[in-house]
Amino acid sequence: MTDVEPSELMKLPLLNASHQGLCYFGRLSGYHYVHEATQDPLIARLSAAIVAGWARYAEGVDDVGETIDVVDGRRDIVMAHAARRRDESLAFLRRRDLFSDLPRMPVSPPSSGGCWTR
Repeated sequence: MTDVEPSELMKLPLLNASHQGLCYFGRLSGYHYVHEATQDPLIARLSAAIVAGWARYAEGVDDVGETIDVVDGRRDIVMAHAARRRDESLAFLRRRDLFSDLPRMPVSPPSSGGCWTR
């Protein structure tokens, strides 16, 4: 068996928060499955905003210039990657140690499966 810790560390901040957002807002919008919710442009934008918010938070300075004490188990790594976003907008997402192969995965949602049961 291979070491799953890197994947688990990537999953926790990225997928759990965005998956919950998809589930909550998707269900409130009348969807019963994640693949349905991801096809809704507003919900897809919300999911992207969650990841963008994490990247922006990891820069360590808020919009009024105050320092943020970044609380993250991989603080130094995420802050270093977030700092690169100014020069390369997708730098944060391209970090395999944070997102595995996410930037290289297909954009279209899966054809089946969901987070809710009827």
